[in-house]
Amino acid sequence: MASSQEIYMFYKPSCPYCIKVLNYLEDLNKKMELKNTKACPDNLELLKSLTNKTQVPCLVYNGVPLLESDAIILWIEEHQDLLENAHRANF
Repeated sequence: MASSQEIYMFYKPSCPYCIKVLNYLEDLNKKMELKNTKACPDNLELLKSLTNKTQVPCLVYNGVPLLESDAIILWIEEHQDLLENAHRANF
């Protein structure tokens, strides 16, 4: 069943600010859809159309972009219940 909430984040794997947000998600055992702007030019174009920038990380919640890693982490902290639990592998 599809969620009524649209939540995803634009990122680049080499971006330290993106890694900061991704590590925070991992610490909370939460996940969201990720859109890699480095690997997919369409994702970069979508990011530009939403923000007029290429800045990552950029969280998008129901079509509204949020930039800056600290602001994104604060949003995640306050909206954890909207995010899916991640399934950690047992090694």
